[in-house]
Amino acid sequence: MMMIKCLLCSEIYQEEITKCTKCGGTGDLLQPYQEPPLRKTTRGCPRCGEPLKPDSSVCPKCENQNNQNKTSDNKNDKETAKKVLLRIIKGEEPDKIYKLNDLIYQNNRVITVGRKDISANNILTLKEDLTAFISRKQCTIELRTDNKWYIRDGQQINKKNKQWEKSKNGTFINEVEVSTDGTQIKIGDTIIVGEILLKVEEYL
Repeated sequence: MMMIKCLLCSEIYQEEITKCTKCGGTGDLLQPYQEPPLRKTTRGCPRCGEPLKPDSSVCPKCENQNNQNKTSDNKNDKETAKKVLLRIIKGEEPDKIYKLNDLIYQNNRVITVGRKDISANNILTLKEDLTAFISRKQCTIELRTDNKWYIRDGQQINKKNKQWEKSKNGTFINEVEVSTDGTQIKIGDTIIVGEILLKVEEYL
């Protein structure tokens, strides 16, 4: 059905007319009219504002997960990283704590651990003046993409070829030796390096 719009007063009619009943316009003032198509709304990434495709769940710019259609109780959603600390139960600095979440910054999710040694440049250092069982590059604690904490024996010594160096006396969780592939850290676990025993705890 032909629609007509009066260019003089912008009145729109659902049928053909020869004269506008509102303003009296005739002739060339009455032109065929078609309603504009409805515009599709475009989602934007909540983190960076980048336009998203309707079926996109990952931002192409910042790779943020945009799961707007998922419910909050979806078991497949990533868990929020727990705030974890290590407390020295046995060692030269008893009751000293290390808040792991405070030791990571920006995109760095790796914490290097070893005895106090300026040349090692570790993020988390352990005092060991009375014995010599802890390596300069003892172990590595990581917050991985699943937002869970893992510990690996040794450290990466060459980023270019990904060369890894193990500790000399091993790293243990609950008296079980940890490999270089890593073991998940859970609340209540005990970590043993040399003669130091650390308790894994959660904090608010």
